[in-house]
Amino acid sequence: MAALTKDRNTRLRAQATHRHRTRKVAVAKCIKGGIAAINAAGFLLPASDSAALVVVGIFEETVDNSGGSAGDKSCSYVTGCEAELENASGAIVQAARKAYVKDDQSVTTAAVALNDLYVGAVSEFTTTKAWVFIDEDVNTATNPLPLVNASVSPAVAQMDAAGRMVLPIPNAATADYDFIVPRACEIVDITVLKEAAGAGNTMQAKNGAGTAISDAIAAAVDKAVTRAGTLDIATRVLAAGATLRIAATNAAGSTLCKVIVHTIPR
Repeated sequence: MAALTKDRNTRLRAQATHRHRTRKVAVAKCIKGGIAAINAAGFLLPASDSAALVVVGIFEETVDNSGGSAGDKSCSYVTGCEAELENASGAIVQAARKAYVKDDQSVTTAAVALNDLYVGAVSEFTTTKAWVFIDEDVNTATNPLPLVNASVSPAVAQMDAAGRMVLPIPNAATADYDFIVPRACEIVDITVLKEAAGAGNTMQAKNGAGTAISDAIAAAVDKAVTRAGTLDIATRVLAAGATLRIAATNAAGSTLCKVIVHTIPR
């Protein structure tokens, strides 16, 4: 098999676990019925046997953003689904019931794949087909969260199954960094992990309108972990696709840190 060039009639088994989601697209063409993945910046693209991708579901439409910039267009996909995919070279057998990406319509085994991009558990197979259960929340929890590129504004934040988002902030002058929240949530805790020395530097969570969610959290002492002192109930609930802003203040030294946001679903 080869990567898709036209829509694929990918059969899905009817299940109550189906969840329909939308994300912004990388500089790529997403083809209906193909295996959907996200890259390190959180943008959708067709799955391939490449490093630093996470499989999230099956595309529900064809969207061509190959001539644009990352984030210009959005595409819908279904996750929490059991999909019939191609069993590349019949690699999936009784002793190998975990599926890994061969291309955006085919799966293989970890022994064959180069980068071991996990798709899901195999429930049924023949020499040519494999039914695979794909769940974004399971895959993002199993795999390390892709690092968000904070220089892309707004960047799409990655949220694992526990509702955690890890937002890396670079060393730069005072600036705002905007992130798109992938699912409706309520922020219940924020911690800052400092990764270089500074003096008087702070991180503050705000909504897209610039209204404070948290207090200004210290981000100065190298290796220090600092927790938000306050969270405002009036602003800490965010809809899917809403903007979460991290206002980074550089008083002296470096602002390099990770802002770790813990949420619960809403």
